[in-house]
Amino acid sequence: HWPKTYLVQVEGEAGDEQALAILRDAASAAGFHHVDFLYEPEAAALDYHQRSRDRHVVLVVDIGGGTCDLCLAQAGGREAFAPLMSWGDATGGGDVDYWLNLLRFMGHFGRNVGAFPNHIYSEAAMVSDVVRQAAFKAYDFRDHEPPYRDRLVALQADANTVRVARAAEVLKIHLSSRPEGAAPLDYIEAGLGVTAAQADLAAASSFFLARLDRLLETVQGAPFPQPGRILLTGGGSSAPYVAQAVAARYPGVEIVRGEPS
Repeated sequence: HWPKTYLVQVEGEAGDEQALAILRDAASAAGFHHVDFLYEPEAAALDYHQRSRDRHVVLVVDIGGGTCDLCLAQAGGREAFAPLMSWGDATGGGDVDYWLNLLRFMGHFGRNVGAFPNHIYSEAAMVSDVVRQAAFKAYDFRDHEPPYRDRLVALQADANTVRVARAAEVLKIHLSSRPEGAAPLDYIEAGLGVTAAQADLAAASSFFLARLDRLLETVQGAPFPQPGRILLTGGGSSAPYVAQAVAARYPGVEIVRGEPS
């Protein structure tokens, strides 16, 4: 028999009520009488609680591709798990990919060159937004000057915007542990490629890190005990600049690693 009560893990506060309403309707249609939702950082905190012997306050920092979610909780020991509060923001590791794409890749297609409107490059780089992707692929670049004309036409072809975005993500990961990196763009033009250094990664991550720091500042100002440990989890949490940003806000607090994805 199927259970009539179900617990569903969902994205953190960055998620919206419409998404929760859809999940409730789907669960009801499937025959469940009662569904509880547990935000992802709370789920990570609960798992951490079950593995911790001593009682303390933990701050979970859950970095995904498009969301950044935090949870403060009383965890560990024999007492019951007690989430205190959760916070979230609709930014994540994907924002770093986007800005690295704009700053280092799109210049090869004419960004900040001549009279080209910059919004076309934002649309090309926003690969998760089908409306903006459709808008970019509808442009007629035949009147543009070479070499950007042919490069932009090639970028519109097939899934090349996604290939460039993926190249930006791979370059981001590479620069997280190495001083320099490169990405070939032979599928756009023979011999074309991008180079970048850690300074470029710092510039690309600055927007996301400012939002993360704002969330951490909000946690510090909340009327709760400060954390004795910090758990980093989620796919974007392995980036060294995430741990550095958290350590800057919480110097001396032990940072532990959870599952990266």
